[in-house]
Amino acid sequence: MNVHPNKIQNVIFLTKEARYDYFLRKIADSMCLWGLFKEGWATSKGSSILIPFWPEECFANICATDEWGGLSAECIDTEKFLNAWIPGMERDKRKCLIFPTPTDDGLIKSPQALKLDLINEISQYK
Repeated sequence: MNVHPNKIQNVIFLTKEARYDYFLRKIADSMCLWGLFKEGWATSKGSSILIPFWPEECFANICATDEWGGLSAECIDTEKFLNAWIPGMERDKRKCLIFPTPTDDGLIKSPQALKLDLINEISQYK
């Protein structure tokens, strides 16, 4: 997918909260969120294990460096995310790392908080 470089720069320099709003809107529109994958999904360690998610493939790809080098952006269907991923993450005590960038860690959300925000945003598109 070809994305204008100005779009990428403009979006990645938004605040964490503004990127989170962008993330929710994009996912509600496309019904797909993105993770990085290669023989397993990307994770990051904080006070708990974090799984990073992005709203578009281009943003995931620019983060496929360093600890996530060699991983590729993979689409996760939003329905599958809400019905399978969220319960699994809660069971495994993992948290969501929303929209990290090369220069910012991103916003940490509990799976349940993300689920509620996504459902609320998706309901506005119906």
